Amino acid sequence: MVAHYTNTNPSRKRIFLSRFSTYVPSDYTDINSYINYFKKKTEKFDEHNPLHWFYESNQKSISDLHKRNKTLPQGSRELSIPFCIKSQSDYAIECINNFYDIRDQVDVLCYCHETIEESHAILPALKLKEKSGIKSAMAFSVGHYGSLGTLSALDLMKALFADDMVRNIMLVVNDRIIPPFSRINYHGYLKGDATTVINISPREGPFEVTQIFISHIHSNTPFYNWSLEQFSKYETQMILSTQDFLKNKLSHSIDYFIPHMFSERFLNEISNTCFSMGIKMFQRKKWPKINFLGSDSFISLEELINTESLKENNTILLSVCSPDIGVGFLEIKVGRKI
Repeated sequence: MVAHYTNTNPSRKRIFLSRFSTYVPSDYTDINSYINYFKKKTEKFDEHNPLHWFYESNQKSISDLHKRNKTLPQGSRELSIPFCIKSQSDYAIECINNFYDIRDQVDVLCYCHETIEESHAILPALKLKEKSGIKSAMAFSVGHYGSLGTLSALDLMKALFADDMVRNIMLVVNDRIIPPFSRINYHGYLKGDATTVINISPREGPFEVTQIFISHIHSNTPFYNWSLEQFSKYETQMILSTQDFLKNKLSHSIDYFIPHMFSERFLNEISNTCFSMGIKMFQRKKWPKINFLGSDSFISLEELINTESLKENNTILLSVCSPDIGVGFLEIKVGRKI
């Protein structure tokens, strides 16, 4: 297990979050219902299912998957988990259509995902482009990098803005959990469905991206083959990497730290660190024990905006966690009035 930091050198190009909005489905499930649904789906997982390849290569692990429910955090069985009844891409299209009506000004559409859609055919990024009416934009996807894909996508934006022809980029962060994937994360918080739509500009916006850091954690064992001991081991590494970043990698003070709602242990350890350093850690009140993957910290950021009186030049640090990938940090500075 090795961790190292990557500073993505934000001085190459300034980028701003000119607008963003998060979307959480209005339908809900609970973990027992999902386990039953999961069992029925995987019992009849035939070769024609688009995700059969994953099921086949992980069948032994998947068959024991929900034995992990014995390690669930206290109160998890009573939680209502946001659950998208539509397909992953269809829900993203609905979110884009609710976002704003200046699609003709979008030059690049980036679809960022941790989860996989159950589809044989069209690529989600292309489907979003066609169905949302953003037909003149270049579309591509960033995935298979855990929740940290969001930070990788933002880093790519700086390179794209080097071309003066690119004026606006739409970043869609979209995740939906379906069998054969589980909502259970050992003793971590249960996984919920969510989408975030962000408009990114090289010119102006209420938030400027000032720094992006990623601390990688390397595991030779696939996540679905981990034991509880291995999960705890990498959770510990995420805690240590976050503490090290806050204590040794920050060159200036921050006004707010937004943690990824990953697990009770992670939050308690980082809360103690922030308290000892005089850092104000913001934990959202809504869905406090749900992990929304790539959208998680943005959902917290939206609540922070609505509940705190942010001032110009306030600095906010968001964290992003994936135990099999590492931890990442997005630093943004409040610019003009929100």
